[in-house]
Amino acid sequence: MTKAIITTTDNGMQIAGIDMSSFAGALKVTSALNVAASLDKTIEDGQAFEFVGCIFKDGKNEQTGDPCKESYFIQRDGSALFTKSGGIYDSAQTILGLLGDWLEDGLWVRVISIPTGRGNTLKALEPIAPPAE
Repeated sequence: MTKAIITTTDNGMQIAGIDMSSFAGALKVTSALNVAASLDKTIEDGQAFEFVGCIFKDGKNEQTGDPCKESYFIQRDGSALFTKSGGIYDSAQTILGLLGDWLEDGLWVRVISIPTGRGNTLKALEPIAPPAE
């Protein structure tokens, strides 16, 4: 990735697209970590959203106690969305790996549910072209 700024902190948190050397960048990250809205409760299945930055950190599943990855998506207006979905995390990692050069311009994704063979659903992000203005 050439345009995307990716920082790994001492505690292993990964920050993409936010310049942590500035106060404004550090404030965006701190705000996202403290007041992000639930992705699951904010964005419906099939709905699209844009993000300009991401944060990934280790977390714990409150129901099982198992370790998980927490994903935070910083939106253009500075608000953030948060999830502990493994499928969303995996999708975001793939999207950044292949489309990260365009993160600064904003990446658009659609939340989708993929039925599994066990009767559950896997949440994922489908990258999409920006909507027409």
